[in-house]
Amino acid sequence: MNLPKDLFERCTLVSERWDDLMAAIESQFDDPPVFEDELEALVEYAIEQLPTRDDFSDHLADQFVNSRTLGDAPCMARVLDAYPHDDVVRSILGEWAQKPAFYAAFSIKAQIGDSLYEIEELTHGRRHTLYSPGLKKLQNRRESRAATYIALLVDNGLCLQTASILYYNHLDSDDIDFIAHVVDEPLYKKAGFDGVLKEYPKLFIPLFQLSAIPDITFRGVDMVGQFAAIAPVSYCFEEPYWRMVESGEARQYLLDEASEEMVQTWGEQLFFEVPGAFNIRIFDLAGKWYLLTHSKESFATIAAMMGSPALRAEYSPSVALLLSLEQHGYPMPWAPFILTDGSNEHVEEEEDGAGSEQFDRMNAFMAEYVQNRNEGVSTDVKQLARRHGMRLSEAEQIVAQMDTVLARYLWVVPPEEEEYQMSGQWPVPSPVMLRNFGDSLSDSQLFFILEEGEAIDRFNAHTQGVWTNRVAQWGLAAVIEELFLDLYDWDDSGYSMLNLLLWIVLHKKGEPVLVRSIAVEAFKLFPYLSQGYDFEPFVERFSTAVIKAGVSTSLLRVKERPRGEARRRGLYTVQASELLSYLITAIPHSV
Repeated sequence: MNLPKDLFERCTLVSERWDDLMAAIESQFDDPPVFEDELEALVEYAIEQLPTRDDFSDHLADQFVNSRTLGDAPCMARVLDAYPHDDVVRSILGEWAQKPAFYAAFSIKAQIGDSLYEIEELTHGRRHTLYSPGLKKLQNRRESRAATYIALLVDNGLCLQTASILYYNHLDSDDIDFIAHVVDEPLYKKAGFDGVLKEYPKLFIPLFQLSAIPDITFRGVDMVGQFAAIAPVSYCFEEPYWRMVESGEARQYLLDEASEEMVQTWGEQLFFEVPGAFNIRIFDLAGKWYLLTHSKESFATIAAMMGSPALRAEYSPSVALLLSLEQHGYPMPWAPFILTDGSNEHVEEEEDGAGSEQFDRMNAFMAEYVQNRNEGVSTDVKQLARRHGMRLSEAEQIVAQMDTVLARYLWVVPPEEEEYQMSGQWPVPSPVMLRNFGDSLSDSQLFFILEEGEAIDRFNAHTQGVWTNRVAQWGLAAVIEELFLDLYDWDDSGYSMLNLLLWIVLHKKGEPVLVRSIAVEAFKLFPYLSQGYDFEPFVERFSTAVIKAGVSTSLLRVKERPRGEARRRGLYTVQASELLSYLITAIPHSV
C-alpha cells in the first residue's frame, strides 16, 4: 500500500493540537449544553453498573461529548464559522465538518506501519486506514489481540484516528445485527450501527463488560444463540421431558430431559444428554411461535422435531451477548420470559439446607484445588478436605474425576519423542504464568528488554545495520518479534513459542538446547498446540523462525549453520549469545 508521505505528520499534528480542537468546540457549547441531562444520566448509570471503575465513567463522558459534537455535521459547521483564527485548527475542523465522526465495529486486516492499520468494518465491509497508538497497545496483550474493536473514528483528511475508548470483544456481524434488532431496528436500517450507538450510549456498558468474557463453549461445542420464528407447533410437549412455564397468555416449553423416543429418532446427541446446557426453548407468544437454542446442531434437530426441518436461524448472537443484554434490561424477543427465569426449577425442591451447604463446601474445595493446580502448587488433599468439612473418600473421588477430565487435554509424549524431552534443571512455568507467554515482548511480564542507547548500537553492529531503520521506527523488541512471527502469521502460537524459546535459553545459558526439545516442551505446556498442529510441520516452522529471528541476528549461537534434515526436524542446538543475555533478562519468578 502506497501511503502519503505526510500521513504520519498529519496524524501527529491532530494528536498534538487535540486540546486546542476540543477547546474550540467547547467554546460553542450552550450554557448548560443541550445534552447535559443525558450526559449526567449516562455517567450515573455507568457508575451504578461499574462502581469500581471511575476511570471508565470519565472516559465514557468524554466519548459521549465527542460523539455529540465531532459526530454532528451541523455542530461542527457552527464551530468552524465561529472560529476564525488558527489556520491549522480550522483545517482540521473543516475535515470534521465535511466528514463527521462515526462509530464503527471493525477488525484489523493488516498492519501497514507504526500504529497504522488497514481495518474493515463488520457491518458492510468498508475498509479504511486507521492510525491508533491505542490499538497498537491492544495488540501486545493476548486477550485484546486480533479481536473485534468498537470506537468513535474521526477523519483527519488522510486517514482515520480514534476519538474514544477502544472497546474489544469477540462480537461478529451476527451479534451487531442482533443488538440492532433488540435496541432499534428501524434506526439501524436508516443510520447503521453508528446511529444506534449515538442514540443509545448506555450500550457501551455491556460492550465494555464483554471484553472480559471469552467465547463460551461446552465440551468443545461453541455456544451460539440460534433464534427464529417458527410455524405454529402442534407437537405434544410431554412431561417430564418438557416443562411449561406460563406468563399471562404467553407460554414457553423448556427441554429438561430427552425421552428414549427422541434419542431413537434423532440419534445420540450431546444436547440430549445435557439439554439444560443448550437452553432449548419453544415460545408461544400470544400465537407467535419462536425457537431458541444455544448451538447450531441442537437448533437444526429441534426445528425438525417441531415440523420445520428447513428452518434457518434469523439471528445467531453469542450467548455472552444474549445474557449481557438481558441483564441490562434490553427488551429481548422472548419477553416476558428471560433466560434465567427458573431454568433450574426442575431441581428437587426437597433439597434442604444441609444439601445446599454440602454443595457449597464441594465448590469451595474444587475452587481451591484447581487454583493450586493452576499455580503449580501441590495439594494435601487430606488437609484440604478437612478444612472444607468433607470426607477424605469423597474428596479423593472428586480429585480423581477432575484429574481424569483435565488429563484428556494433555499431550502425551509419544515414545519416539521421549528422548527429546528437556534435560537438566530449568524453571517450568506454572499454568498461571503460562498466560503471560501469549503476550508481546513490548508488554512482557516475563522479560526486561533494553531498548535505548548502547543496546541499540550493539544490536545494529552485530546485524551490520540491516534493521537500523526498523529498530529506530518500531523498537528493538518489535523487530525481534516481527522476524519470528512472520512465520506464524502473527497467531498466538507464535507469541507463545518466542517467549518459551527466550525463557528456556536464558535460564539455561550455560548449555546448548536442542530446538526439537523446545518444541516437545511446548506441546506439553500448551495442549492446544497438539489439537491444531501436527508435530513435524510444527517443528519445521519453529526451527525456521529460530534461525530467522535468533541465529541471523546473533542472538543465538549455533555450532554450525543447520541444514537439511537437521534444520527441518530441529536436530541442532542453540544457546543464548552474550548479545541476547545483555539485551534481554528474564524477570525472576516463583514457579
